[in-house]
Amino acid sequence: MLALTVLREREQRRVLADFKRLHIAHQRLRTSASARESALREEARELNQQWRDAWDDRTSAVQRLTTHLVQERIAAVASGAPIPDAPSEPQAGDDIAEALHDVVQVVREEITRRDAQHADRREALRQVPVALARRVQPSAHRIQESATRLADARISDELVQETMMRIDHAAAQQARAAQSLAVLCREWPGQQWPDPMAFVEVVRAASGRIVDYRGVKVIGDRTLAAAASVVEQLIHLVAELLANATSCSPPTTPGRGRGPAGTARRYDHRRRRRRRPR
Repeated sequence: MLALTVLREREQRRVLADFKRLHIAHQRLRTSASARESALREEARELNQQWRDAWDDRTSAVQRLTTHLVQERIAAVASGAPIPDAPSEPQAGDDIAEALHDVVQVVREEITRRDAQHADRREALRQVPVALARRVQPSAHRIQESATRLADARISDELVQETMMRIDHAAAQQARAAQSLAVLCREWPGQQWPDPMAFVEVVRAASGRIVDYRGVKVIGDRTLAAAASVVEQLIHLVAELLANATSCSPPTTPGRGRGPAGTARRYDHRRRRRRRPR
């Protein structure tokens, strides 16, 4: 019995010692787990803060790129100016930069397409008054030809001569209005002259295309001439100037149309030589 009692006590002491060791190990494990948990939580907070900072930087970079896109790049595309480069924003990422670049390309293609459509519409609208002007001019010239033939046939009849002269001038004014309409539409006046014309004749022809042609006295040097390629333009320009001068002057004020001197090439009426204009 004594031996059993001794053995039991020894076993109890051994079990108690094992229990103490297990308890100490458990406490150590709990302390280690708590420290590990705290470390993991701190690391998670740091990672979360880093992620938030990175997201804020990316959002700010994207906002700056978007603002520059709208205010600078798309505005340049709309105005036809050179497109500036996008600012360097590494935080935004290459995918965002490529997407914004694609936006610029899409806007450019759309504006180009719409400009082409508008250009076609403007050209079509421009051709309408040009076509009307081209139809009026031949009609006015036919009226002038008919009036001239009738005046030549009734050369002794003063009333017919006076009437035909008025008809001729009215047709000339109609043709000038058609020419002005064509010029405003960026078209050639239409009529061509085969030979150079003296400036005094240019002024005389221009005075015949205005209402108050009687109030213009043409003077000048007949040795100065305009090249044939610019005769019609000069006649039309001088006619507009004379029309403005006579309409803005008192009815009793005489007007003079003087050809320029020394500003154009010489024109020989006898040889009718053509030289290249300056």
